[in-house]
Amino acid sequence: MALTPIGTRPPAAATTAVGPAPLARAATGTGNGTAGAAASGTAGAAATRMPLVRTAVLALVLALALLTGLLAGAPAARAEAPRTITVEDTTGDLNAAALTERLQRIDFRESVDIVALTVDVRALGYSPSSNLALNDAVLAYATQNHPEWITDGGAFWRDGLVIIAIDPDNRFVGAYAGEDVKLSDGQFVDIQEAMRGPARQADWNGAIVEGAAEYASLLGRPFYLDPTVILSALAAVGLAVAAFFATLWRGSSVARRARRAIARYDDVMMQFVETELAAKTIPETSRYGEPVLRDYDEFSQRAAEATRLRQELPAHLGVMWGLKPGSADRARAFDAAVSRIDELDDQIIATNDLLNRGSRWREAWEREMAPIRDSLAQVDQAVMQERSLADAPTARALRTVADKAESGLASTTRALEEQTMSPDDALAELDLMTAALGRAATAHRDAVIAATARSEQEAEVMRDAGQGYAERDRYGTIRGRRWSRYPASYDPFWNLSPILWLSTWQHSASTDLDTYRNPPQSSSSSGGFSGYSGGGGGFSGAGSSGRF
Repeated sequence: MALTPIGTRPPAAATTAVGPAPLARAATGTGNGTAGAAASGTAGAAATRMPLVRTAVLALVLALALLTGLLAGAPAARAEAPRTITVEDTTGDLNAAALTERLQRIDFRESVDIVALTVDVRALGYSPSSNLALNDAVLAYATQNHPEWITDGGAFWRDGLVIIAIDPDNRFVGAYAGEDVKLSDGQFVDIQEAMRGPARQADWNGAIVEGAAEYASLLGRPFYLDPTVILSALAAVGLAVAAFFATLWRGSSVARRARRAIARYDDVMMQFVETELAAKTIPETSRYGEPVLRDYDEFSQRAAEATRLRQELPAHLGVMWGLKPGSADRARAFDAAVSRIDELDDQIIATNDLLNRGSRWREAWEREMAPIRDSLAQVDQAVMQERSLADAPTARALRTVADKAESGLASTTRALEEQTMSPDDALAELDLMTAALGRAATAHRDAVIAATARSEQEAEVMRDAGQGYAERDRYGTIRGRRWSRYPASYDPFWNLSPILWLSTWQHSASTDLDTYRNPPQSSSSSGGFSGYSGGGGGFSGAGSSGRF
């Protein structure tokens, strides 16, 4: 078949005439067809923009004013030292004088009596394995030695009492309080968390002080010092600001996406005639050309769709257009259509160049060889990923196949240059090389599995790793087009670049196997153990403990 020269692009006028029917109108890019309407749209956008800005600024000012008013109207908080301080060191781990001095420097917002208590839960008959051991031990110690710490009814801790307790030997910390000065369950956990750092360093005085200081910061805390309130107020201000800028960003990004798509659309349409001519001169008998001819059918349909969508876009694509309902969908649909035809036209022209030995056939041929060359460059690295099998039969076989593929690329290229081999046959040779590399890579993968997996379940985990890896989209080759159209005619493990597939599989398999062998452990709670064994004989005083 005589090839019509297509190396030179036709004049722009010819491109407009041959492209999809609506192209000439789309080239004006006006959308509404009149300059007056465009000017009106610009003025309308400006008119709409000002209320939007004013609304966002007003919301921000109101949020700040509300936060300022709340803080200004809040009463000053009390600050006073503990009413009394009692150090009960049953384990001999505290420096009572130093501890008392440090506790006196802590300011509370309410009158409290502080008790610093150390106990050994075992000495009081409780097992350290029980999460409630410290709760029970503190209650037992109070019952035996300080019944005045408990209310007359025996159900609660005495009003005003705050006990900061620690068991150094069995690694417990906890806090307990009367009903009038008690905290929430979550705040009691905060007390334990504050104590853990010093306790893990065996700083028992420090642990007691940190627990008391945290208690002081939480007890009677004014609402305006509550992190939840502060964060909520800041969040309101932040949301107002974020909403304003997010709205502008959204409109701008939608418009920017549409403008970029228009530029790509214009480029594609400039070579529409070349693409059409390339498709019509691809040999119909070529098994590698046939899938690309099907791509041309899709190209024609998507080009008409892109032209229709282009007509729906206005002349002015600014922020305010991007904010209109439906604008994002229009921009997204137009961009998708243009991206697809931009991809397809390059593949159609490259296929024609190679199959008809056009002026750019060498460039197209290099693209076809690229996946194999990338694989050959990775053979040693892939084999060395499992060093114990670096000289195994499968590794040696893989290197041998790679060497044959290396020489095969050179000989096939010479045959193409000398025109002793047709482009179809040359592409078939590349497919044979790829298949041979794929079989060798799969065999080595199986050897790695056999040497690594400890059970059939582990082998299955490794076999499943890396599934779905493909290189067809990366290279954009003619062979990749045929592969994507007719996957059933290829081996399930066939990839354009088999050694890259092997390297990716080895990484995924190692990660998946490690996760299978060492599944993530759910973290267990180390604090917040509230209540007393057997109900504490009806006792239900506030407080909880945790481990450190």
